[in-house]
Parts: sequence; C-alpha cells; structure tokens
Amino acid sequence: MKSAVVVLVLLVAHGFADLAPDDQINKVVRKRDARRVLKELMKRHTTHVLKNQGDLKDDNERAGIDFDLIARALKQLQKTPRIFESKEEDEPEGGEKLIQETLKGNVDPDSKMVNLLESMFVDEGSRHNQHPEGIDKVASKKGKVFGDTHDGHRLTQQQIEELNQMNGDRKRNFLERARLWTDYIIPYTIDSSLSNDQNSVDVINKAIKQFSDYTCLKWVPKDSTEAAKASYSSYIEFFSGSGCWSYVGRAFDGKQLISLKNPGCISVSTAVHEMAHAIGQMHEQSRNDRDNYVTMLWNNIQEGHDNINMAKTQTFDNNPYDYESVLQYSLTSFSTNRQPTMEFKDRRLDFLADSATGLMFYDIQDIIDGYDCTAPCRGADGTTPLKQCQNGGFVLHTCNCHCPDGLTGDLCQSIATDPGCGPGVIDLSDGESMTITSPNFNNGGPYPTGKKCVWLVKVNAGRFVEMTIEEMDLTTAGSACDHWLEIQYNLIGQTGPRRCGKVNKETYVTSDYGNPNLMLLTFDSAFASTATAGKGFNLTVSSVGEGCKEIPCVHGKCSDVGGSDFMCSCETGFSGKYCDTYSETGDTLCDFEGTECIFDNPAKNAFDWITATGETPSYQTGPSDAKTGSHYLYV
Repeated sequence: MKSAVVVLVLLVAHGFADLAPDDQINKVVRKRDARRVLKELMKRHTTHVLKNQGDLKDDNERAGIDFDLIARALKQLQKTPRIFESKEEDEPEGGEKLIQETLKGNVDPDSKMVNLLESMFVDEGSRHNQHPEGIDKVASKKGKVFGDTHDGHRLTQQQIEELNQMNGDRKRNFLERARLWTDYIIPYTIDSSLSNDQNSVDVINKAIKQFSDYTCLKWVPKDSTEAAKASYSSYIEFFSGSGCWSYVGRAFDGKQLISLKNPGCISVSTAVHEMAHAIGQMHEQSRNDRDNYVTMLWNNIQEGHDNINMAKTQTFDNNPYDYESVLQYSLTSFSTNRQPTMEFKDRRLDFLADSATGLMFYDIQDIIDGYDCTAPCRGADGTTPLKQCQNGGFVLHTCNCHCPDGLTGDLCQSIATDPGCGPGVIDLSDGESMTITSPNFNNGGPYPTGKKCVWLVKVNAGRFVEMTIEEMDLTTAGSACDHWLEIQYNLIGQTGPRRCGKVNKETYVTSDYGNPNLMLLTFDSAFASTATAGKGFNLTVSSVGEGCKEIPCVHGKCSDVGGSDFMCSCETGFSGKYCDTYSETGDTLCDFEGTECIFDNPAKNAFDWITATGETPSYQTGPSDAKTGSHYLYV
C-alpha cells in the first residue's frame, strides 16, 4: 500500500484528487491506471527539468503543482519498478477480463457468460472453428446439465398406455391426455425440505416469474385468493426428493409433486423444465419429427430404446424443432460411458443443447399456442390476431408482439443497431447479392470498438438466405472471441454461432424450416470495448433457391435452375456438374484460405502437409505468419 499512497500523492499534486480519500485509493490501486498516470508524470517531469525552471516557477505555483515533490516521489517509486514494468501491463479489462475469468472457471457455471463462450467459434493460430479451450469443462458444471442427467417425468397409468400405443396426439410437445390447468391457475406450496433454504425459494420464485411474465399461466400460493378462483382442487408441491422429476400435466385431483433435489436440481433452468412437464409438456427430443434434427446414439444410452425419457411419441409439430429449448436434453444425458447420447444434424448448433436458462423464445411460443393464451387478442372472427407480428415475432398473452433479440418496434419491424453500421434491413430479390462490411472495412480498417451492428437479411418466400464470409479479421485472445459476428441462420429467435478470428470463404444458409427467408447478423465490438480492433469483415449475402441452398458447387458459382435444380459455372481448370473434377492441365490456384483446394495428403506419405495460421507449433522454426492472407501450408 506504500506505493499506492505515493501514487495518491502524485495524483493530488497533479490535480486528480476530486474523489474522497477511500475512492482515491481504490482508484489508484488499479495498477494499470496508476502506471499510465505515472508514466505521463515522469515524461512531464523530464520535460520540466530540461526547461528553464525560472521561467516555469510562477506557472507551477499558480497551477498548484509542486514538481520538486513529484521528483522526490518518483525517485522513491523507482525503487519499486514493478509499478512500471509489471507483466500486468497487458492485463485485460472489462469484457475482456470477464471472458478470460470465465475460461478459468471463476464465474457461476449457470451465468450467461458460460453460454456466451460456448457459442464462440474461434480461428486462432492452428485452431480452426473451435470453441474456446476449457469452456466445455466449465459448462459441464451447469445446473441444467445435472438436471437433465437426473431428470424424469412420471406418467399416470393411462398416459403410459397411451405412450405404448404410440397413437397419442399432442399440440407441439403437449401430451394429448395430460389434463391442462384450464383456468390458467396453478396453485402451489413449497415443502419444508426446500422452504427452509432461501436459495431454493429464490430459484422457484424466479422460475414462476418467467411463466407469469411471458405466458397466461399464473403460479400462485395455494392459500391465496387467486388460487381459490380455480375450478379444480389440484395443486403442486415442490419438495426435495430423489432427483429432478415431475408428473406430466394436471395428473391428480389434490396434491401433485415436483421434486427438486437439494443440492443438485436447484437451478432456474431445471425448475422451469420440471414445471413445463407439470403443465403438460414432454421433451424436445421426444417429438415425432425428431429424427429430422437429431441422431439418437442408442448404444450410449442407459436402457437403450427402453429409456422413456428418450422415447419418441406422436406429435403435432406446429412450431419448429428448437435445439435451444429448456426441454431439450444436454447431449450426454443418460450416457452409459460419458459419450454423447444424441447428436444434432447440424453439428454447429451442438452448443445450444445445454444453453437454456429458463423459458427460451420458442418455449414461450409453445405454451402460448398450447394454452391458447392469445384468444383475447383476436378480432371478431376469433382467428385473426389484432397484431400481425413481423420477422418471426409472435403475439404474447398481453396482445403485444414478442420479438427475436435484435429486432424491435410494435410489430418487430425494426432493428436495434448503432449509428454508422449501414442499412440495417436488407431486402434481396430472387438471385440478388449484396455486400455487408463492418464499419471502416473499405478503408482498410480497423473497425471502431464499442459498436453493436445488426443486419436483417430478407428474401422472398420460398427462397433461402446464403451468407458467405469473404474475409474476416475479428479480435481473439486466449482462444476466445473479444469481438464477434453472431449468425442466426437456423431460427431467427434462436442464438447463433459467434464467429471470430481470421476466416475466409465460409458459408451459411438458412434452414428450410422455421424462417428460411430471414437471417439475422450481429457484430459486437462493444462487450470487450477495450480490446484492440482487427480489420473487420466483408460478407456476401444472396437470395438462393432450393437447388443452390446445399452449396453444391465445389469450385464454381451456383445458379438456380427451375424450382429445385441448379447449374455450376466452374472455375478455370475444373469441370463436372459440381465443378469437382480437376482437368489436370494448366495451373491451379490454391491460397489455402478456404476448403476448396484440391490438394490432399497421399495415404503413404512420410510427412503430412498441414494448414496453419500464425506461428508454427515447433519452437523458432517456420514462418511467423502467412505471407499473404491468413493461412499457409507447412510440413
């Protein structure tokens, strides 16, 4: 503290003493700030002693600056050079620091920071399209992961018979014969096994608030006036039992249990999951159409096909399959060998499986639909909503539109973007392409920090949005993104992968369910605003048809032909329907920036050629970076 006090003296002498003494010390002990001030003072002191002190004496006295005092203080400080030469000079601040602390596991595993880092796909050094190192270990401690692994839903005998017959009908993931809480009132009590623990009570209250805020279902204390308005005697009792489980729907007249084992099941996501069962919902991976989106790895699943939590049932699939749903299991749930028990068809979205923090965007829509919460919000015909929400938004029980993140306005018609980001809404005609760049990219960069830019790309019905990263240079640090581009290509209301690093020629196409004609792009240099900016990015967005949406042309450009066919215009030296046949004559260009290079390692080669960025892994050998672009080949 002695050094800090001396620094305080310097700051007082220099006119930085407007704060109370305790605040001054708190400010000063931030070494990075102190070093900056001290270096400036040393610079000014050096300038001072080189000048005619007689000429400056009056000015110094009028300014209240005693440079002789500063000189003596600086001399003492130089005896503790760590102030000036500390390795903390490049310590991250703000969002940068929070990202690095998350990687070290110094945050609550259930915090949004863990979800943020799980969504990052990083190109850094020799690592390509990888999650930050170590985030999987941190994420494995989430309450949702424990809850999913120890989850169970209990069925009445009638419901079991229905499930065995495989002829049940559900609206979305609502079991047909599961009785609903038709008065929208769910009375509840909390058993002493949980009520004596304030954290457990707080978690349950947070879960209840989500249902109240976003749906027409009201969880109310059993002895309240509101509970007395229900026409049924059914009620829920939360208690700490053996695991995390609930019955499905309003299963009994009288008491019905929800078990939240303490410790273990006390997290908002787990509480919401079990409460969703209690209102009649089943698991996302139990949907009738799940095989279009999920591959079940039965050999890794406890009890295999007999595991009721993994059983597929007949469903009305009115809303799209949601990888991010609170009712979607983590991908290793009920594993016999710690290996995945299911895989998403789109592996880029695996990170969503354990990311639910409670009711997610499409969970809310499921409940709104399942309980017909918007009946009062329709016109005289009883079918037409009074509000026609746009761009993937939907009407809540309040008769207002609920918009995907990044969209705003009464009808979700506008975007929430910063000034200087360019046109936020981009409408493409059939076959049209446009370029999107980060601010200042065309001037060679760098982009400004502290920015959040949003672009909504729209194409006509029956078309798809294709987005290609032509060039990207967004700052990374410690295997994580400091700045990123989020790409919401699967569902407009679902979190998208966050891409960063040096990337070239990478393409995303909207899925053919949900909102195929919408893609939302968000550039964020605001969260870690103190991080150094890179050059930025250059994107091409296009309207493509059924034929081109699978990106069939390996070395060429795709054009739609008719309703679902395509034609490839091949690059020089390539031929074939997919432009994947090399003519073996003439030169071929490969800059190793994308995946289209024709070269491969022979099976019997003594050495392997490897694509890399930055320095080679071997110490003091090879290049420090690519001569041009960001990738090169070495052996």
